[in-house]
Amino acid sequence: MTRNIRKSFLKLPDKQAYDLMAAVRGPDGEGKTLKQLLTARIRAIIFKDAYLPHSPGAFQIDSFSDGNLSQLKQTLDNNSTSWHFMTHLLHAVESSKRHPIWGGHGPVIYAMLAEKLRMRGIAGNR
Repeated sequence: MTRNIRKSFLKLPDKQAYDLMAAVRGPDGEGKTLKQLLTARIRAIIFKDAYLPHSPGAFQIDSFSDGNLSQLKQTLDNNSTSWHFMTHLLHAVESSKRHPIWGGHGPVIYAMLAEKLRMRGIAGNR
């Protein structure tokens, strides 16, 4: 298993590594779109062979695009995912927002998640 973990992940500070690992599992229930948009990319930061659940084999996950950003906004507007899990996503994106997998959108993704949690009365702070 450790040979599938990226060396760059192993060199991260503990807090950053924890934030990413806490979001690896992905949301349950109706969170499939969040899993595709965010969790899959978080997994790609950590593992060499990142994949989406129920997909045959591993595949390359592209960096986040403008189209993905629109899809994320729509998903967050209609989302019923556990708000507890959303805080894990928030911290994972915060810890990795400069990573190329986010296609330069990391700070915007973070702000979108933070705003959604704030609107629900959940600070997302530690």
